[in-house]
Amino acid sequence: MEELRRQVATARRRLVMQQFIGILPWALLIAMVVAVIGLLIPKIWIVNVDSSTWIASWMGGAVVAGLLFAFGWTMSVRRQAMDAAIELDRRFGLKERVSSVMSLQSDELETEAGQALLTDAVRRVESLEVREQFGVSMNSRALLPLLPAVIAFALILVPDAEDKAKAASSETAKIQEQIKRSAQELKARLAKKRVRVEESGLKDAEQIFKKLHMGLDEMSKDGKMDRKKAL
Repeated sequence: MEELRRQVATARRRLVMQQFIGILPWALLIAMVVAVIGLLIPKIWIVNVDSSTWIASWMGGAVVAGLLFAFGWTMSVRRQAMDAAIELDRRFGLKERVSSVMSLQSDELETEAGQALLTDAVRRVESLEVREQFGVSMNSRALLPLLPAVIAFALILVPDAEDKAKAASSETAKIQEQIKRSAQELKARLAKKRVRVEESGLKDAEQIFKKLHMGLDEMSKDGKMDRKKAL
Protein backbone atom coordinates (compact mmCIF):
# COMPACT_ATOMS: atom_id res chain seq x y z
CA MET A 1 0.00 0.00 0.00
CA GLU A 2 2.88 2.38 0.77
CA GLU A 3 4.26 1.99 -2.77
CA LEU A 4 0.82 2.74 -4.19
CA ARG A 5 0.47 5.85 -2.05
CA ARG A 6 3.99 6.98 -3.02
CA GLN A 7 3.20 6.78 -6.72
CA VAL A 8 -0.14 8.53 -6.22
CA ALA A 9 1.60 11.27 -4.20
CA THR A 10 4.18 11.74 -6.97
CA ALA A 11 1.43 12.03 -9.57
CA ARG A 12 -0.47 14.49 -7.39
CA ARG A 13 2.56 16.74 -6.85
CA ARG A 14 3.15 16.96 -10.58
CA LEU A 15 -0.53 17.64 -11.26
CA VAL A 16 -0.49 20.47 -8.72
CA MET A 17 2.75 21.85 -10.19
CA GLN A 18 1.14 21.86 -13.62
CA GLN A 19 -1.83 23.72 -12.16
CA PHE A 20 0.51 26.32 -10.67
CA ILE A 21 2.31 26.81 -13.98
CA GLY A 22 -1.04 27.21 -15.71
CA ILE A 23 -2.28 29.81 -13.22
CA LEU A 24 0.98 31.77 -12.84
CA PRO A 25 0.89 33.60 -16.24
CA TRP A 26 -2.60 34.96 -15.53
CA ALA A 27 -1.61 36.02 -12.03
CA LEU A 28 1.52 37.78 -13.30
CA LEU A 29 -0.48 39.40 -16.11
CA ILE A 30 -2.89 40.98 -13.62
CA ALA A 31 -0.04 42.00 -11.31
CA MET A 32 1.97 43.59 -14.15
CA VAL A 33 -1.06 45.54 -15.38
CA VAL A 34 -1.43 46.97 -11.87
CA ALA A 35 2.32 47.76 -11.88
CA VAL A 36 1.96 49.64 -15.17
CA ILE A 37 -0.77 51.78 -13.61
CA GLY A 38 1.48 52.40 -10.60
CA LEU A 39 4.43 53.40 -12.80
CA LEU A 40 2.17 55.74 -14.78
CA ILE A 41 1.23 57.79 -11.70
CA PRO A 42 4.54 59.74 -11.32
CA LYS A 43 4.55 60.44 -15.05
CA ILE A 44 1.33 62.46 -14.63
CA TRP A 45 1.51 63.75 -11.05
CA ILE A 46 4.44 64.71 -8.84
CA VAL A 47 5.09 62.01 -6.22
CA ASN A 48 7.39 62.77 -3.30
CA VAL A 49 9.12 59.38 -3.47
CA ASP A 50 12.52 58.51 -4.92
CA SER A 51 12.07 57.31 -8.50
CA SER A 52 14.21 54.16 -8.14
CA THR A 53 12.40 53.20 -4.92
CA TRP A 54 9.02 53.71 -6.59
CA ILE A 55 9.98 51.57 -9.60
CA ALA A 56 11.52 48.79 -7.50
CA SER A 57 8.49 48.72 -5.20
CA TRP A 58 5.96 48.39 -8.01
CA MET A 59 7.95 45.97 -10.18
CA GLY A 60 9.16 43.81 -7.30
CA GLY A 61 5.76 43.96 -5.64
CA ALA A 62 4.06 42.87 -8.86
CA VAL A 63 6.26 39.77 -9.18
CA VAL A 64 5.85 38.82 -5.51
CA ALA A 65 2.11 39.48 -5.58
CA GLY A 66 1.73 37.43 -8.77
CA LEU A 67 3.62 34.50 -7.27
CA LEU A 68 1.66 34.62 -4.00
CA PHE A 69 -1.65 34.95 -5.83
CA ALA A 70 -0.82 32.02 -8.10
CA PHE A 71 0.25 29.92 -5.10
CA GLY A 72 -2.89 30.74 -3.15
CA TRP A 73 -5.14 30.10 -6.14
CA THR A 74 -3.41 26.79 -6.81
CA MET A 75 -3.80 25.69 -3.19
CA SER A 76 -7.51 26.48 -3.29
CA VAL A 77 -8.16 24.39 -6.42
CA ARG A 78 -5.36 21.82 -6.16
CA ARG A 79 -5.97 18.27 -7.30
CA GLN A 80 -6.59 15.70 -4.57
CA ALA A 81 -5.18 12.20 -4.12
CA MET A 82 -8.23 10.59 -5.75
CA ASP A 83 -7.81 12.85 -8.78
CA ALA A 84 -4.21 11.67 -9.07
CA ALA A 85 -5.29 8.03 -8.76
CA ILE A 86 -7.86 8.47 -11.52
CA GLU A 87 -5.23 10.12 -13.73
CA LEU A 88 -2.80 7.24 -13.05
CA ASP A 89 -5.43 4.77 -14.18
CA ARG A 90 -6.24 6.77 -17.27
CA ARG A 91 -2.72 7.62 -18.41
CA PHE A 92 -1.27 4.16 -17.82
CA GLY A 93 -4.34 2.17 -18.84
CA LEU A 94 -4.80 0.53 -15.43
CA LYS A 95 -8.59 0.22 -15.79
CA GLU A 96 -9.48 1.92 -12.48
CA ARG A 97 -7.30 -0.38 -10.38
CA VAL A 98 -5.59 2.42 -8.43
CA SER A 99 -8.69 4.57 -7.95
CA SER A 100 -10.66 1.52 -6.82
CA VAL A 101 -8.08 0.71 -4.12
CA MET A 102 -7.94 4.37 -3.02
CA SER A 103 -11.73 4.43 -2.64
CA LEU A 104 -11.85 1.39 -0.32
CA GLN A 105 -12.21 1.82 3.44
CA SER A 106 -9.65 0.20 5.75
CA ASP A 107 -12.01 -2.65 6.70
CA GLU A 108 -12.78 -3.29 3.04
CA LEU A 109 -9.06 -3.57 2.29
CA GLU A 110 -8.80 -6.32 4.91
CA THR A 111 -11.15 -8.59 2.97
CA GLU A 112 -9.87 -11.21 0.54
CA ALA A 113 -11.18 -9.29 -2.45
CA GLY A 114 -9.67 -6.09 -1.16
CA GLN A 115 -6.26 -7.68 -0.65
CA ALA A 116 -6.37 -9.21 -4.12
CA LEU A 117 -7.22 -5.83 -5.67
CA LEU A 118 -4.48 -4.12 -3.64
CA THR A 119 -1.84 -6.70 -4.58
CA ASP A 120 -2.71 -6.40 -8.26
CA ALA A 121 -2.66 -2.57 -8.15
CA VAL A 122 0.69 -2.44 -6.32
CA ARG A 123 2.20 -4.89 -8.78
CA ARG A 124 1.06 -2.68 -11.63
CA VAL A 125 2.25 0.67 -10.28
CA GLU A 126 5.56 -0.21 -8.59
CA SER A 127 7.44 -0.24 -11.88
CA LEU A 128 5.75 2.82 -13.37
CA GLU A 129 7.76 5.91 -14.30
CA VAL A 130 5.17 8.47 -13.24
CA ARG A 131 7.23 11.45 -14.45
CA GLU A 132 7.02 10.21 -18.03
CA GLN A 133 3.23 10.53 -18.15
CA PHE A 134 2.95 13.44 -15.74
CA GLY A 135 5.23 15.95 -17.38
CA VAL A 136 5.29 19.58 -16.25
CA SER A 137 5.47 22.05 -19.13
CA MET A 138 4.55 25.59 -20.16
CA ASN A 139 2.51 26.66 -23.15
CA SER A 140 2.11 29.92 -25.06
CA ARG A 141 0.12 31.44 -22.18
CA ALA A 142 3.42 31.84 -20.34
CA LEU A 143 4.09 34.85 -22.61
CA LEU A 144 1.02 36.74 -21.35
CA PRO A 145 2.89 38.89 -18.78
CA LEU A 146 5.47 40.01 -21.36
CA LEU A 147 3.32 42.74 -22.94
CA PRO A 148 2.62 44.69 -19.71
CA ALA A 149 6.23 44.04 -18.66
CA VAL A 150 7.51 45.67 -21.87
CA ILE A 151 5.13 48.62 -21.31
CA ALA A 152 6.39 48.91 -17.72
CA PHE A 153 10.04 49.03 -18.79
CA ALA A 154 9.16 51.59 -21.47
CA LEU A 155 7.49 53.77 -18.83
CA ILE A 156 10.68 53.67 -16.76
CA LEU A 157 12.41 55.56 -19.59
CA VAL A 158 9.76 58.31 -19.62
CA PRO A 159 10.70 61.33 -17.42
CA ASP A 160 8.64 61.80 -14.27
CA ALA A 161 6.39 64.84 -13.88
CA GLU A 162 8.77 66.08 -11.16
CA ASP A 163 11.76 65.83 -13.53
CA LYS A 164 9.84 67.74 -16.21
CA ALA A 165 8.95 70.46 -13.68
CA LYS A 166 12.58 70.74 -12.57
CA ALA A 167 13.76 70.93 -16.18
CA ALA A 168 11.21 73.65 -16.96
CA SER A 169 12.19 75.58 -13.82
CA SER A 170 15.87 75.32 -14.70
CA GLU A 171 15.21 76.55 -18.25
CA THR A 172 13.16 79.49 -16.91
CA ALA A 173 15.96 80.40 -14.51
CA LYS A 174 18.47 80.39 -17.37
CA ILE A 175 16.20 82.67 -19.44
CA GLN A 176 15.76 85.10 -16.53
CA GLU A 177 19.50 85.20 -15.94
CA GLN A 178 20.10 85.88 -19.63
CA ILE A 179 17.51 88.69 -19.64
CA LYS A 180 19.06 90.33 -16.57
CA ARG A 181 22.53 90.10 -18.05
CA SER A 182 21.35 91.62 -21.32
CA ALA A 183 19.55 94.42 -19.44
CA GLN A 184 22.71 95.26 -17.48
CA GLU A 185 24.80 95.38 -20.65
CA LEU A 186 22.23 97.55 -22.40
CA LYS A 187 22.03 99.95 -19.43
CA ALA A 188 25.81 100.39 -19.51
CA ARG A 189 25.73 101.23 -23.22
CA LEU A 190 22.78 103.61 -22.80
CA ALA A 191 24.53 105.41 -19.94
CA LYS A 192 27.36 106.42 -22.26
CA LYS A 193 24.95 107.67 -24.91
CA ARG A 194 22.89 109.54 -22.30
CA VAL A 195 25.94 111.57 -21.29
CA ARG A 196 26.35 112.70 -24.89
CA VAL A 197 22.67 113.58 -25.15
CA GLU A 198 22.77 115.63 -21.96
CA GLU A 199 25.82 117.48 -23.25
CA SER A 200 23.94 118.26 -26.47
CA GLY A 201 20.96 119.71 -24.54
CA LEU A 202 18.34 117.56 -26.29
CA LYS A 203 15.53 117.53 -23.70
CA ASP A 204 13.21 115.17 -25.63
CA ALA A 205 16.01 112.66 -26.05
CA GLU A 206 16.76 112.84 -22.30
CA GLN A 207 13.14 111.83 -21.56
CA ILE A 208 13.43 108.88 -23.95
CA PHE A 209 16.61 107.70 -22.21
CA LYS A 210 14.91 108.00 -18.81
CA LYS A 211 12.04 105.81 -20.01
CA LEU A 212 14.49 103.29 -21.44
CA HIS A 213 16.33 103.10 -18.10
CA MET A 214 13.05 102.64 -16.23
CA GLY A 215 12.07 99.88 -18.62
CA LEU A 216 15.41 98.11 -18.17
CA ASP A 217 15.11 98.36 -14.37
CA GLU A 218 11.62 96.86 -14.55
CA MET A 219 12.89 94.08 -16.84
CA SER A 220 15.70 93.21 -14.38
CA LYS A 221 13.25 92.94 -11.47
CA ASP A 222 10.48 91.04 -13.27
CA GLY A 223 11.09 87.33 -12.46
CA LYS A 224 8.38 86.13 -14.88
CA MET A 225 9.42 87.99 -18.01
CA ASP A 226 10.03 85.81 -21.08
CA ARG A 227 12.19 86.56 -24.13
CA LYS A 228 9.31 87.94 -26.20
CA LYS A 229 8.26 90.42 -23.53
CA ALA A 230 11.88 91.39 -22.90
CA LEU A 231 12.38 92.16 -26.58
